[in-house]
Amino acid sequence: MKSILITSIGSSTAVNFIKLLKRRYEIIGCDINEYGYTAGSMMVDEYYKVSLSSDEKYIEEIVDIIKRENVKVIIPIHDEEIYQISKHKNQIEKAGVKVLIPEVEYIELFRDKYLASKAVQKIGVKIPKIFEGEIPINKQKLIKREKVSVGSKGIEILDSWKENIIIDPKKEFLQEYIEGDEYTVDIMKYGDEEILIIPRLRMEIKSGVATKVKIEKDEALISVCKKILEEYPLMGFSNIQFIKDKNDNIYFIELNPRFGGMSISSVLASDNYVELYVEKIIEDENSIKRVKEINIKWNSIVTRYFEEKIFYES
Repeated sequence: MKSILITSIGSSTAVNFIKLLKRRYEIIGCDINEYGYTAGSMMVDEYYKVSLSSDEKYIEEIVDIIKRENVKVIIPIHDEEIYQISKHKNQIEKAGVKVLIPEVEYIELFRDKYLASKAVQKIGVKIPKIFEGEIPINKQKLIKREKVSVGSKGIEILDSWKENIIIDPKKEFLQEYIEGDEYTVDIMKYGDEEILIIPRLRMEIKSGVATKVKIEKDEALISVCKKILEEYPLMGFSNIQFIKDKNDNIYFIELNPRFGGMSISSVLASDNYVELYVEKIIEDENSIKRVKEINIKWNSIVTRYFEEKIFYES
């Protein structure tokens, strides 16, 4: 059985990958925690404790695991891990492994929410207005955002007429607040012709995390995503967040060059395209179902729940 290495195994995204891939592959997991201190560590075939991705030893430890376990594919999970591994992608792949992340130039662009917004605006994609200089005080809500952040962290909703707003332009930026429905679009890109785009409406959100979504065939959203991918052909998994207002205007919020925390909902509402992608990389791709043949169950509702694991310390 061929081995796959999944990082940040304590995260819900990593647990989703375990569920989607354990039928066909041996799962190797790593994390900064001791074994048993995360549920994911007890769900893998082999577990390794590693340093923080910012530590200079991290890449060396990852390469050592790859060689020791004869890993064929590595799936980085956390944004900072993805960034660090992307910078050393060639070094890691020399160990005989495929790395499931886009090229480093795209990761560097889209990890900065300000630069990403400016970039997609240049190709004709709407974004919430960015206030570069004077801060408006005309009774509108604003969004204060950190340029580099993860998930809902670094986002603050402000009342422009009530608060003394201070921005650090090196680290933060200010945008207009758009009222509307929140969408995340899950994307898998294998080749020029094999692109899967699945929008989902975020119906219920708790602490910034979607817990209930609806899979919607929104052609307008799909079209905007195709425009972005034509300019920035990110291979592998990614997700793009949008807000659609009451007039059906679509505003780009951010692009994450990775599998999302609730991206498993798109997989559950279709064929297991995660397994399909890995098969295409390490098996005979000509014998695998093509992306365009994947059946998507549109209008599916997917809900999320917690599940517990227990570890007994001796």
